[in-house]
Amino acid sequence: MCDHAHLSKLFDSKIVYCKDKCALKRLDEIRRKAAENLEENVEVFNQALNKYLAEYEKVGICPRHFESMTEYAEDYNKEISEEI
Repeated sequence: MCDHAHLSKLFDSKIVYCKDKCALKRLDEIRRKAAENLEENVEVFNQALNKYLAEYEKVGICPRHFESMTEYAEDYNKEISEEI
């Protein structure tokens, strides 16, 4: 996630005004680097997740999977209300 709104819009926009070829080249470089960084972060996250899942399996814990944060929140709220 990009904390700078103006940069986030550049990454998300399909049409961007660039005043010259140099600016366009710089934008393409920023987008390429951002994609590389994201891919690296995803790989690190997946490695950590797989380690945790392997440890859970060793002790017989079956983790639950959710399609979205909304689904997770609904399930969590349902569990909390059942406990009360």
